[in-house]
Amino acid sequence: MAKVVYISELDFHGSGYSHITIGLCTGLARRGHDVKVLAFTYKGEEHEFPFSVIPVDNPQEIVASLHNLVYVWKPDVIVVALDIPFQERFIQHFAQYNIPYIAITPLESDPLTMSWAMTLMQARKTFFISEFGAEEARKVGIEADHLQIGVDTESWRMPSPEERKMIRKSLFGIENDTFIILTVADNQERKNLSAAMKIISRFKKEITEDFRYVLVTRQNLQIGWKLTDMATQLDIFDRTIIFDRMRQDGISFKELWSMYAAADCFLLTSKGEGAGLPVLEAMSVGVPVVATDTGAITEHIERGGGWLIEPEYVHLDPYGNENRYYAGIESGLNGLECVYNDLDVDGTIRSAREYVESRTWDIPSDQLSNAINEVVSEQTKQEEQPESV
Repeated sequence: MAKVVYISELDFHGSGYSHITIGLCTGLARRGHDVKVLAFTYKGEEHEFPFSVIPVDNPQEIVASLHNLVYVWKPDVIVVALDIPFQERFIQHFAQYNIPYIAITPLESDPLTMSWAMTLMQARKTFFISEFGAEEARKVGIEADHLQIGVDTESWRMPSPEERKMIRKSLFGIENDTFIILTVADNQERKNLSAAMKIISRFKKEITEDFRYVLVTRQNLQIGWKLTDMATQLDIFDRTIIFDRMRQDGISFKELWSMYAAADCFLLTSKGEGAGLPVLEAMSVGVPVVATDTGAITEHIERGGGWLIEPEYVHLDPYGNENRYYAGIESGLNGLECVYNDLDVDGTIRSAREYVESRTWDIPSDQLSNAINEVVSEQTKQEEQPESV
């Protein structure tokens, strides 16, 4: 088996990349690979993972740490699971080591620009974490595969009716049928929280006032909205509960699961999504999803079930020249109203749960392990070939 350097994030307080790192690297270790993770956002917490973790604070430290590992540990392969701008930086710098490079990356929205495509073509193998991303890559000539990110459906389990009732009372003090709408998303431009709050405001005015809007976010990001001000301006402050993932102790898995377990509907108004992990979490816990028709969200809802929000308009963003899809307020309201009025909600919950149950971690772990074995074998054959005279 191979010596693997895996570069990504490992934030115990919530991160999509951390979720992927833990799932994939655990799977690789169980398949016999020796894995060392160079991890952004890891703070040295104790862990019982079957792989080593080396904390790094910035790209310069990754470059230095990898350089040391190359000469001391002699890895067989480098796997980088990060956004394409990071791939651009690392793939060129690491070429000097002549070690196979595997890229794992998202595409939040279409199209994949040619400059980014040219970067990814330098990787020995490229995975996108959605079928949407892989299809866009193939359009511009990359032989990319979809790395089907797994869901731990035992951890992200559906609560019993009695358990759900108890959680609603203990967490929110709700003992009746008050409708709970949940959003889990960072307070940044792409997540488009202003659209979510506008939909909630319309829901209050036109559907019912007997609801709570629960928002799990990183509230005080410098690039984010003033959320409490916006809730006040939209007259939903008295119905909004904000949980800040940036608090000192973070939000534990048990707390986050409980918020899903208490919810009647999950709302996500992102302008683009490379993986849409909160959508998968909601589906796994049995919460019907209303979310923007964009990126990975579309394939989750089309295959698992839910309500897609039609975009009102699309604009070209400076980030990778990608399109951004702005959730339609009217369409979002219609989705919430369908869930509130219980229109085929039980059937949607069942089909969504079946969908996430099919996404086991064995699938992407096998995909990545097989790719590692293949590129390492190819590298060995190349190195064993005699030089031409």
